Amino acid sequence: MILDLQTGQITPIPKTGPFIEWNAQLSWSPDGKFLAGTFDGPGGKLIVEQIVVIDIATGEMKTIAEGRDPSWSPKGDWIVYALTVQCMIIHPDGTGARSVLEKEHKWMNYTLDAPIVWSPDGDRLLLNQRRIYGTHTRVITVDLATGHAIMNSKDGEVVSGWVPYSDK
Repeated sequence: MILDLQTGQITPIPKTGPFIEWNAQLSWSPDGKFLAGTFDGPGGKLIVEQIVVIDIATGEMKTIAEGRDPSWSPKGDWIVYALTVQCMIIHPDGTGARSVLEKEHKWMNYTLDAPIVWSPDGDRLLLNQRRIYGTHTRVITVDLATGHAIMNSKDGEVVSGWVPYSDK
């Protein structure tokens, strides 16, 4: 459903029905023509969650990857998502999927918590990670060009936004 804030009108997206998880993270494309979401299948029967791109005008859904919690890049050229303990990016047409971390094994004792947050320029990602067996949470940033990760916070809270910095 889409709510028009000016009119209060609620409009269903055609053909989507009950297939998108009720609590799924949805992400708009920068041009407002598409949504990326987590597809749970009819009756929640899929074993593996899938990332779908939905054309808002037609309701057509295209599965582009296995995973959850998609987030569209500010430039519209990538969608980031979680795949078990991996953070992946993929083009909206389903091509070019790859892990964003240079040394994935280093981070394998942690699972990704939503949200995965894009930097305003689209060059970095902020990842919230939780220890698989416990509540230990940490925040890292990843440079997408190099895959290099920097730990920003240990034993902290989940971070859900990015504020552009200016020294002016």
